[in-house]
Formats: sequence, structure tokens, C-alpha cells
Amino acid sequence: MRIPRATRSARGISLIELTVTVALLAFAAAVAVPNLTTTDPEKAGLAAERVAQALRFARSEALRRGVETGVWVDYDHSDPGVGEVAVYRVDTSVTPAGRGEILRNPFSKQPYDFDVSGNGLTDAAIAGAAPAFDCEGVGRRRAVQFDATGMPVCLDGAARHRLLRGAIVIGAGGVVATVRIDPVTGRVEVR
Repeated sequence: MRIPRATRSARGISLIELTVTVALLAFAAAVAVPNLTTTDPEKAGLAAERVAQALRFARSEALRRGVETGVWVDYDHSDPGVGEVAVYRVDTSVTPAGRGEILRNPFSKQPYDFDVSGNGLTDAAIAGAAPAFDCEGVGRRRAVQFDATGMPVCLDGAARHRLLRGAIVIGAGGVVATVRIDPVTGRVEVR
């Protein structure tokens, strides 16, 4: 019995043809796929927007629940118990009133407590050598609280002091973004 010879088209492809095809596909993929890493201006903006969202969430929770909430900004990593930014309920059951339980992010259901730097997405840092919130009569503070009406205040013991200026500066690769809190309305914006 005679076995028929396979024609060229029935034999398949050679190793060289396969190698050239894979190389062309790899080149096309490298050109077609956008760069998935963010640039430095985007990193600073992303980190600033994340901090602004934390401030907005704290204010909205104060308005919604009618209880004081606050945002802690640890610019120098002095408190190892929380991240650089933490949203919390103000504990008024103790004197002086202080940081109570960390609130939960409504989307992830995780504690609203995060680091701006070293998270892989932004790799930004909170800039500055002083706390971000300047308060009438008590100077600079690491935290700002929102009262039940949404007004930004600073606690000093049982006393509440008016926020004069709130600015969190975030830098990434020489680019700076600033999160500001309006001391009268509590409105939060990123510049």
C-alpha cells in the first residue's frame, strides 16, 4: 500500500515562519497598547483627588448623620496606627474629644484609611513640613472636623475653633497639586 505524500499546504508551517509571525504580533501589540503607567502630573492629580474625596465624604457624613466627623492628615508619618489620610467619627464621649472609629469607605467597605505614597498607583507624597489645617486661636493642626452643619472646625479639647485655612499639598515628580477646603462653606476643591 502506498502512502500519499503531503502537499506543502498540508504539512504546516516552519519554525522560521512561526518565529517571524510571533515577532510581528509582539511588535504590533507593543505599538497598539497604550502606556499603562501614569505620568507624574497625573500621579499628583490622582492622589489629590483621592484626598479630596476623603474630605468630601467626611463632610457628607457629618451632614447626613448629624455627627461630627473628621479627616486626619499625617504628613510626617507620626502615627503608625493609621494611614496618611483617615476619615473618622469624632469621639465626643471623652475629654478632650478626639479621633473615634475609622469610618468605612461606602464602595469598598474597607476602613477609610489610606496612604497617598507608596501605593503603586500614584507614588505621590504629602508635601510640607507642617500640619495642613490652620485654625483660629490654636494654630496648625493635623486634623479637620466637620460639624453637623458641614462647617470645617478644629477641636482643641471641648472647644471648637474656626478653620482659617486648609490646604494639603501633594507632590509627585516635581508636580504639585493642592487640595483646599473653603473655611466658610467647607467646599473641597483640587487645584
